[in-house]
Amino acid sequence: MKFTGFDKKSERSQRLRTNNFAMVSTVWDRFIENSQNCYKSGAYITVDEQLFPSKTRCRFTQYMQNKPDKFGIKFWLACDVNSKYTINGFPYLGKDEERENSIPLGEFVALKLMEPFTGCGRNLTTDNFFTIASLATKLFAKKNYNRWNNP
Repeated sequence: MKFTGFDKKSERSQRLRTNNFAMVSTVWDRFIENSQNCYKSGAYITVDEQLFPSKTRCRFTQYMQNKPDKFGIKFWLACDVNSKYTINGFPYLGKDEERENSIPLGEFVALKLMEPFTGCGRNLTTDNFFTIASLATKLFAKKNYNRWNNP
């Protein structure tokens, strides 16, 4: 995997200007698309961050002091609670241009991960980082529910 590439080298510099994750974004997007098409999640979904250990030198490598592997690529993931199957996710690439400054990061991430499941009546389980009153209100308006601190 160390020397595996999934992009066209001739187009790389142009795509890296707009997308830091350009070299593997096609593969990642297809993985998420297949996850959603081939698996029907249950009623309970959980949202959290995960650090995939990596020694790669790139702009979005993160350092997380309280993780066993300190350096890596941080992903925001939505998983089915019963099967632990990943049903949505995206990498953290730094400040997101889509997010307004008035919206907390946890709320923005949770809503973005729950977009494919809006109106399905799914229950979202979060930890303290994502638990915000405005998130619960927005999820309820979209016929999703928020459950705090329950595994």
